[in-house]
Amino acid sequence: MPVDLISAVGLITSASQLVGQAFTVIVNLQNYKEAIKKAPKHSAELRHEIGTLWNLLKSLEATSNNTQLCSVSLNNCCQELESMLDELNE
Repeated sequence: MPVDLISAVGLITSASQLVGQAFTVIVNLQNYKEAIKKAPKHSAELRHEIGTLWNLLKSLEATSNNTQLCSVSLNNCCQELESMLDELNE
């Protein structure tokens, strides 16, 4: 009889672990589903941010090639670039 009790306890423990693993898989699948739903919006945001970053870098390049640097314009570009890079880093 004690062996059957030990077996039963082992079976219950295994079943409990299996339920925990199944729950984790279900939660992960739900999170994945939500991420997929939001992917087009996030992709569009990323494309916009990359496009803005590209334009800022081109403006910065053009400004740095100009012999009459406008410090206000350069400062604004640098601040906007820093803000964009911070957003991308997040």
